[in-house]
Amino acid sequence: MKNLIKLSLILLHSTFFLRGETVAVWTFDEPEGLYPSCILEDLSPNAYPMVLGPGGQIVTGKYGNALSASAQDMPEWGVGSVLFGLTQVPTAEDRTVAPMSWHNALHAGLIPSGENHLRKEFHYPNVTRTGMNLGDFDWTVEFWFKADRGDPGVVFELGTGPRGENTQVTAMRVNPKANRLEVLNQPGSLDIAIPVVADGFHWEAWNHFALVFHSRTQTLTLFTNGKPGTPVTASLESLPEGEEAYLSVGRNGTWEEPLPGLLDELRFSHGRVYTTPFTPPDSFNPYNRSSIQATLPEPGLPLLFSQQTTAPLPLPLGNRKHLFLDDAIAMSTRDITFVPNPPGDPELAFEIKGAFRKHVTVIEDEAGRVRIYAGAENDQLAVWISEDGLNFEAPAFNKSKTGSPNIVIPESTAMGTLFIDPHAPDSMKWKYISGFDERGIHLFASPDGLDWTHLRPAVIPLWPGSQSNMFFDDQRGLYVAYHRSDMGDTLAGKTERRFVMTEERDLTPPWGFRPVSTAEQEAYHALYRLDRNRPWFVDNGPLTPGGFGIEYPAVFKPTDYFDPVGVDFYVPKATKYPGAPDAYVAFAAVFFHYEGDGPETRTVLVDEARMTGNGTIETQLMTSRDGIDWKRHPRPVFVNVGPWKDWHLNEIYHADGLIMREQEIWLYFYGTEEFHSSVDGAPDRRGIFRTILPRDRFVAAEAPYDREGQIVTKPLVFSGNRLEINVDTGATGYVQVGLLKGNGRPLEGVNVDDCVYVNGNHLDHQVEWLNHGTNVSPWAGQPVRLVFRLRGARLYGFQFKD
Repeated sequence: MKNLIKLSLILLHSTFFLRGETVAVWTFDEPEGLYPSCILEDLSPNAYPMVLGPGGQIVTGKYGNALSASAQDMPEWGVGSVLFGLTQVPTAEDRTVAPMSWHNALHAGLIPSGENHLRKEFHYPNVTRTGMNLGDFDWTVEFWFKADRGDPGVVFELGTGPRGENTQVTAMRVNPKANRLEVLNQPGSLDIAIPVVADGFHWEAWNHFALVFHSRTQTLTLFTNGKPGTPVTASLESLPEGEEAYLSVGRNGTWEEPLPGLLDELRFSHGRVYTTPFTPPDSFNPYNRSSIQATLPEPGLPLLFSQQTTAPLPLPLGNRKHLFLDDAIAMSTRDITFVPNPPGDPELAFEIKGAFRKHVTVIEDEAGRVRIYAGAENDQLAVWISEDGLNFEAPAFNKSKTGSPNIVIPESTAMGTLFIDPHAPDSMKWKYISGFDERGIHLFASPDGLDWTHLRPAVIPLWPGSQSNMFFDDQRGLYVAYHRSDMGDTLAGKTERRFVMTEERDLTPPWGFRPVSTAEQEAYHALYRLDRNRPWFVDNGPLTPGGFGIEYPAVFKPTDYFDPVGVDFYVPKATKYPGAPDAYVAFAAVFFHYEGDGPETRTVLVDEARMTGNGTIETQLMTSRDGIDWKRHPRPVFVNVGPWKDWHLNEIYHADGLIMREQEIWLYFYGTEEFHSSVDGAPDRRGIFRTILPRDRFVAAEAPYDREGQIVTKPLVFSGNRLEINVDTGATGYVQVGLLKGNGRPLEGVNVDDCVYVNGNHLDHQVEWLNHGTNVSPWAGQPVRLVFRLRGARLYGFQFKD
């Protein structure tokens, strides 16, 4: 049997690995302060996940960051479920080592095949079935190491498992005090110490070690800083497969013998990578050496109405288009309300059949075609393309072995957003940000939106609970993204979804991350309702990353006593509006929970016999002047649930993205007859719908029909020779516009009383005055105010033009 296992492993390696091919490489470039349960990314094509434990830390390294086996300061663990590691499972009668929980986990880096009582939201490989199971074939293991003490300690230990219960392990240790590396391979009865011999060598400095096995000569050669030592005779055998196999890095399988220093750039390779003296390699992570940006963005047109800054008066309006999303430009108003303007009736683009994620992105490509991206089978990203925005085709790329032909990213990446990056090289101008395999937020890049490169490691190491959405803000010169956090609680103590904001100037992974201490969480909890878990990252157990907490500011969240209890944000779908400056819009999916909140007359709706699932979701419009502070316009509903032909839609998820046309905006949404968490047997038709909104008409400054309303602006300075307004008066309403001096006094010839009535429905009507005409250039560059008088009318925006 032993010879059969050995033969099968030799065949595996000869079949799947070329000489010198990387099997796995961990550069440990995740952010410093990374929480336990977060993933350490393998940058090889195999992408083997390793989980950080309380017995390790990410610290500054040789290149980027490194792994330390110094234990983190952990709080007292709370009480909770076995699944999340908060209740200790007793040691089995035939075992001596207790199953893992938060109470005993002290690993540094770990790849477990066992511990299946704990939550695992993705697949950990069985390491005895990989090229890391070192044996009688050519291989290389290399790493950078910097000692901070002389004690011996483990670089890695690979075992058949169960941990601590048998002697089937392969391990490598450093022993600075004895000036040697030690290699243990129990199947091959190998326990050998290899002296470190190199000129000018100091353990306290960063040193590169490469251990190379030559199967034909049965020798091990230790290269230290590229210089080979004397080969030593060694016989190795791969471990037999074990259902509870593990790889522990920085400590042994029982979390002892911590590595006495820092570990960086750990790589396992099949084949002899080094056979002669060499210069030690730079980082295997290319982003430690260069940015993915062609240029770094700079702030553009200053924001005029952000609550984060104070704009000067008079406002330097120039020829900016101003949208009446709110009263930001107004010095005073009378009988004016700001109301959302829902789009027209929906049209069905296509009915959905088969696997399809409800979180959709729509984008216009360079050829003017409309593309829809969404998750298909196994959450792989697929694309549908249309010439006219209504008739879509699924092109065949055949990239996936397990899904539809139109899949463009054959990985678990269905929870993201695409955009075209104006500051990227052509090979990376299409960007896609998404949760990847529940491991964290990852970034992908493409020259055309069809052929994608996965840029690792994770940009943010936290688990996204839903779709992340992102855009480039040309005014602030930042890439802005929003990510779901489940850390909030409703008034009734149930999970309240919120969305936090990240801002980056450089998209090169990883992005900024500041860990939050338990003390900070407690201080925050004194002001806001938070989940009971302390610390927050215990939420998913020691083998699955926790979600977003309070590391980043929460900008989308329900408002107590404004929203009904048990209402929260499923996803905001926010973007910067490309049609006007100082305008940001979001199409928030707002969730009304039947379960857990409210009186019995509400919670009874979740009864399965009613076939209603646990709630409904509508799209509410939100607007902002900076992407940070948002105003919600809940009524009228922007895209409502309800009947459509013979369908009855109960969930509406607006698509990320806007398709801009000369006179209109195409908006898309995923609509379904299903309720959230719908029960089997309920109506379940699903489709992608298109609605159309006239250009710029998200919100209107509305005056009543029975009397005049008025808006007087703050002092402003404009450029141009005419004034155009976007207005809808119907047939029996009207608008008049006047110019005032900066101090509010009338200007002769362009007084509001002299303005020719604006009547009708116009996207860009030119304002005219009796006995004067349309020319406003005499007042360009001077402080003026505008006064709008309107009755039975909706005013959407204005712009001075040449």
